Amino acid sequence: MGQIALQWTGNDSQLFIGRDSFGHVVMSGSWPKEEEGWTEWKALKPSDLLVLSLLSCSGYDVVMILKRQRQQLTGLHITADAEQAAEPPYAFTHIHLHYSLTGHELDADKVARAIALSEENIARWPPPSKALPNSPTASSRFVVMTSVIPVRRND
Repeated sequence: MGQIALQWTGNDSQLFIGRDSFGHVVMSGSWPKEEEGWTEWKALKPSDLLVLSLLSCSGYDVVMILKRQRQQLTGLHITADAEQAAEPPYAFTHIHLHYSLTGHELDADKVARAIALSEENIARWPPPSKALPNSPTASSRFVVMTSVIPVRRND
């Protein structure tokens, strides 16, 4: 893995620029000021980046597993309802994932298996689930929707 970096923007802000090992950037934090005419700069909440990483890992797994199972997935949308403690360090106490999948003749059993395998993978790997303090409880559910237009396969 290459170098991952974070740069503070300075000037009394809490705004940061993160760079991944491929050079892609993401902003986190905010830059509030109480000055007339100032518009607050806002970026991703740092703790939400942990949950977003969790969603990204799971999404990648689910897409790859369903492709291997020759499922015609045309869309995947994952949301997380993440509850945090009210006091610092604001640890996550529960994370519920909701998967919405769209495809042509998706097999609900294969979808359920793909999600279960993804959750097993995430539980074994250090990033990002192990970075969440106090091992929050987790749950998930999914909905399968049928594509209106059949997908052409290149087999």
